[in-house]
Amino acid sequence: KLPTTINVYLFGGAVMVYNNLKPSTKDIDVLFEEEKDYQEFIKAAKAVGFITKYIPLEYHHFEMSIMLQNPQTGWRLDLFFRKVCKKFCFNLDVKKRSILFKKINHLNVHFISFEDIFLMKSLTQRERDLDDMNTILGFGLDFKELVKELDNQKEHKWDVVERLLEFEKYSGKKLPLPIRLREQYQEHQKQPINNLLQQQ
Repeated sequence: KLPTTINVYLFGGAVMVYNNLKPSTKDIDVLFEEEKDYQEFIKAAKAVGFITKYIPLEYHHFEMSIMLQNPQTGWRLDLFFRKVCKKFCFNLDVKKRSILFKKINHLNVHFISFEDIFLMKSLTQRERDLDDMNTILGFGLDFKELVKELDNQKEHKWDVVERLLEFEKYSGKKLPLPIRLREQYQEHQKQPINNLLQQQ
């Protein structure tokens, strides 16, 4: 039981399953904006039978905060605090694009937008997430919002763009990214070489 109202943001497979884009998922990915919400959720989950689970090595690059599992039901919760895959940061625009899915007593459950899920999945480096991206692309995306979010992710913007270009090669589909963005990415790729040449 939660003592105060908290907000959780679901992304990944759970949102895809709800929208009939995927038959099932083996875990529920939960993102938190506030530290107090994160801590209260963990307490409540453990009170109903969830236990802390060791995070397998293959999940370490996701930089999840904690993995919880209910031994009786097998349900697993992967919790993230403000950041996913070390590179995608929760921000006000991500929050604005999310939708309030359901209120359950003191728990407000939001769905992260497919634009942001698409970007998050590009960073996992897993083939099945590239397949999920292909499915989400067919569902329909607002690329104006997606490109806007790339600018928000300043620190790792070019890492995300690189993964989007890799997705193009994998899927054989060209994303409607601005030409200028593609040109800027190429310039960014050349920067280390240019810096090295200037030192000669």
